[in-house]
Amino acid sequence: MNLDSQISSLTEQVQDSSNFLEYWENFYTSHRTEFLKWSYKHYHLPPDEAVDIYQDAIVILFENAANGKVSHLQCTVKTYFFGIAKNLISTYLKKKIRDKERYEKLPENPHLLESLAISERNNDWMEASLEVVSDAMKRLSSKGQAILHLFYHEKKSLKEITHTLGYKSEDVVKTTKMRYMKMLRELVEADIRYYS
Repeated sequence: MNLDSQISSLTEQVQDSSNFLEYWENFYTSHRTEFLKWSYKHYHLPPDEAVDIYQDAIVILFENAANGKVSHLQCTVKTYFFGIAKNLISTYLKKKIRDKERYEKLPENPHLLESLAISERNNDWMEASLEVVSDAMKRLSSKGQAILHLFYHEKKSLKEITHTLGYKSEDVVKTTKMRYMKMLRELVEADIRYYS
């Protein structure tokens, strides 16, 4: 589809109620995965924030099409859409920096600031890497998955894991858990390097 037909199709779909939902659902689903990967690769955006920005960009694109602002585009609709999203990401990141500056203005309590910084880093990493970690977990053996699941998800002690999985001692469980955690970390780091 050439540039002119993309733009006319977009403006027609805003006005044509018969294909309206189908067009926008198709647009939404056809670019969502690519956008999520792009926003993580270039901006390390957590998936939930990326989805929110994606949806906001869809709304802005629709409003601009409805108001006739897309009739003279010099680029594809997808490029225009990603430009809208890029502006929203920029606004989000600036707000995040302002929020960080507010944290820095908190009273001098090194323990509080340190725990806030660690918590923020951990939350960002967990949110952004959840899918990568889940995929990496599936590549571990069932024994490795079981130990890590019991320890980190179910919060079982080494003693409870030893009993549940029938190991000889807590030391064996501890060593095995550390070995599988190292393997998981290496898989995750390799996947992140691959997507970067």
